[in-house]
This record gives sequence, structure tokens and C-alpha cells, in this order.
Amino acid sequence: MSSKNSNIDRLLKSVGIETFIKYFNQFQTLNSSELKMLFDKENENWKHTSKSTKASVGKRIFNEGREVEALEHIIFTKNEILIPNINEVMQHAQLIYKNYIDNNIEKFETISSYEKMVIVKYRLQQGIFRTNLLRHWKGCSVTGCKNSSLLIASHIKPFSESVDNEKYDVYNGLLLAPNYDKLFDNFLISFNEAGEILVSKQLDKSDLESLSITGKEKLRMEKVTESTQKYLEYHRRKFEMNELIN
Repeated sequence: MSSKNSNIDRLLKSVGIETFIKYFNQFQTLNSSELKMLFDKENENWKHTSKSTKASVGKRIFNEGREVEALEHIIFTKNEILIPNINEVMQHAQLIYKNYIDNNIEKFETISSYEKMVIVKYRLQQGIFRTNLLRHWKGCSVTGCKNSSLLIASHIKPFSESVDNEKYDVYNGLLLAPNYDKLFDNFLISFNEAGEILVSKQLDKSDLESLSITGKEKLRMEKVTESTQKYLEYHRRKFEMNELIN
């Protein structure tokens, strides 16, 4: 283990990995005294000295801008004994996080500590959203393709227009092959109440042929819930407005 990893490992062991995850947001915003008060309020079974240590070490990780490094260490650790009872964020984060770092390493090295935290939290939540869609649909929502590496987690009601409880709602998502995802995301296709595809007049015959869209496609309705229908209704309204404008 490198000295860098050894140091973050020592810090995490001092504060406790579960504590670091549990108080992730609070470590960012509260000072050490406030953290100790929070620990008291939560009735954590620690001695006073333990609370002082955990609070001060937790703040040190953030004050030094090492919270993303700490998350990385947790995600990539091979010792599962070190990370008991951490929620699905950690279970499904490794590929998402590594993929992001690999593709954005130069940018990632220059942005602020706070921006890193926001990006990582968003990526991890997106990972859970995708995982839940994979479990629910068990394949492409249209074709049934089961190769998960080819499928994209697509919001029905756009993420930017969703309120908090909608952003990662499994029923606000379709699992789509890339050609369907791109069209759906741009409101060039939608689906009616029966799950039948609606195709934009902006797509000509050659477009549809090149994308292997026949106009006979249909959602796998056995997976469409009442909640999904409500989101699809929202998407259809956007689709219809897009047709009027164009």
C-alpha cells in the first residue's frame, strides 16, 4: 500500500468508514464542535474521546480536500470487513467512479473539493438508479436485450425537470439501447398508453431505416406500472410540444 493510501486508510479507520459515510454531508458543513454535538444527539455509543477523535479526523479529511480520495479508497478496497453495512451506493460505485476518473482525469485534478464531492455523489446516485432499472426491467425496455453493457438508464421525465423524489425513482426510467435512448432523450420518439412507439415527423424514412426503427416497436408492458404511465404522460406532452414547434 502506498504512503498516500496508507495515510487515508489510517484517517478512515480513526473516523470509522461507516461514520464517514453516515455523516458525509455534515462533515462538509459542520465544524468539529458541531459534529460532536450531532454525535451526542444521535446517541452514538462512543466515549467522549472517541467523539472528539472522529469529529476532528472527519473534518481533517474535508479540510484537506481528501473526501473524494477517501471515497475512492472505500470503493476500491478489497477488504470487505472494512466496509460492513454500507448501502448500495458503495456496492455499485466502483465501475461508475473509475469510468468517470478515466475519462475526466485532467478536469478532475483541477476542480475544487466541493465540486468533486458533488460530481461523485451524483455519479454514485446515478449508479443506483441504473442498477434499480436493470433489476426492474431485466433488459431493454423495448427490445428485451439483456446485454447490460449496451443499455442506457434513461429518465422519462428529464432529470433537470424532476423534483428530488423523482430524480432516482425507478419508475421514472427506461432501460434503452443507444438508438432508442438518443431519440427518446430528444423527444423524437415517445410511447402511448398502450406502450406503442410514437415517431416524430422530424425523422424521415432513411433516418428510421438507419436506426432500425420500424414504427412497430412497443414497450414491454408487463413492466410498466401506474407510476411509469404518469411519467410517460409527461414525456408525451413534451414530445407533442416538440412536434408543434418543429
